[in-house]
Amino acid sequence: MVKNSLYLLSSEALARILSIGVTAILARRLGVTDFGVFSLALAVAMLAGIAMDFGLHFHGVREIAKAPNRAPMLIGTTLLIKFFLTAVLTLAVVLALRWSRADASLESAIRNLCLWIGILTLGHSFRMLFRGLERMDLEAGVILADAFFKSGLVLAAALFADLETVTLAFALSAGFTYLLSSGLAHRRFLRQPVAASIPELLPILRASSPMLASLLLLSAFYSTTFFLVALWLAGYQTGLYAAADKVYKLMYLPPLVLCQAAYPRLAALPDGPELDNLVRRLYTLTFAAMVPISTGLVLFAPEVLGLLFGPDYLPAATALRLLAAAGIGIPAMYAGLHLQNARHGAGRASLAMAGATLLLLFLNWIFTQNLFIRGAALAELSAMSLLALTFLHFARRYFTSPAAFDRLVTRLLILGLPIPLAGLGYSFGAWRPVLWLAGLAWNFFALSRFEQDLFDSLFARARRLFSPAFESDKKDVAVH
Repeated sequence: MVKNSLYLLSSEALARILSIGVTAILARRLGVTDFGVFSLALAVAMLAGIAMDFGLHFHGVREIAKAPNRAPMLIGTTLLIKFFLTAVLTLAVVLALRWSRADASLESAIRNLCLWIGILTLGHSFRMLFRGLERMDLEAGVILADAFFKSGLVLAAALFADLETVTLAFALSAGFTYLLSSGLAHRRFLRQPVAASIPELLPILRASSPMLASLLLLSAFYSTTFFLVALWLAGYQTGLYAAADKVYKLMYLPPLVLCQAAYPRLAALPDGPELDNLVRRLYTLTFAAMVPISTGLVLFAPEVLGLLFGPDYLPAATALRLLAAAGIGIPAMYAGLHLQNARHGAGRASLAMAGATLLLLFLNWIFTQNLFIRGAALAELSAMSLLALTFLHFARRYFTSPAAFDRLVTRLLILGLPIPLAGLGYSFGAWRPVLWLAGLAWNFFALSRFEQDLFDSLFARARRLFSPAFESDKKDVAVH
């Protein structure tokens, strides 16, 4: 799990660095208002992409992890279903936009980005093979290639400062990524052509539909606040919130990568102590990875916004601090969602997501229209906190004893101590870096105590890796 997590984390981190760089350039080239339009179109496309996928990616990874010999049939059938869903949903979105008489720039941006997400979704049919076989090194290569394709084409399009040209560049980059992932899958693993199995269509759809519901609700929860900001507030306010929201969404990366790396084992392991240890470690590592990021954003929100998007976006600093505090619930949400989907508990996950989304709607109705973007961020913080506690409660049933679950909760409370300290110290000026470094040291010390066997294993690997160099240095010293 550690090696696969490092592959995914490093590739996703590099891809997100490229993405945030491109986003920062777009924010400056398009201006605050048009950047808000782009962000709204992207949110609509991402929501449509969940329906295009239909939960088939999670299902495919789980089934390939259990029975790799079924991969050609699963990939072929998945491609057939996704192609049909992509065509139908893209047509439905276009017709809905025409009926609603949306702004022409918004309509073209949504249409092009729906095409982009549809092609990417088809390419994920091959990426689920890499993940199911736990070949995250190959998936990491595809992720990086996609990031370079997209960044290069979008930067070239950004020279024209035209929203439609930029969104067309997104769609073109997805085509290159699809060709790469399908070619790599056939060259390395698929000794026979993929072929759809018509008798398997309904069983696969039935098996993936519970995961579709939880993923749709996750996407709805993910996007609800931004949609309501775009609906209720002016274009300038939407652009400000979009900048804070872009940084907030980057916080999803570390826990998402760790959960994706653990998902095949979560699905394959039987109930027992080994699953207990994996769940405990997953929650601990995802939470520990999030704490330094959250504290850093709370302490340095104005600097982050100014560096990435420019001084025009500094009024969003308070909203970003509240969203950074909300981010501390992301690990429990993602770990719980992956655990439930892997253990056939997607229905339970769907109920939790539905309840949190309804609460988010209610809180936004109270806060956003009165406190504007700060109210929207406060609504996000409240709903995310409740959702994280719910998923943490669901995880209790996978522990071998109540005491083991209680120890996990104690771990998370100890690891999270730097968060309230950052909330108290963000106005301390030059002392803020000291506060952040102290929190990082506390996080490292606590994690090394909680996961001592993991740290011992990593140090042992490091010694084996560098011991030949040390031995060579000793020999050179002896000769001289």
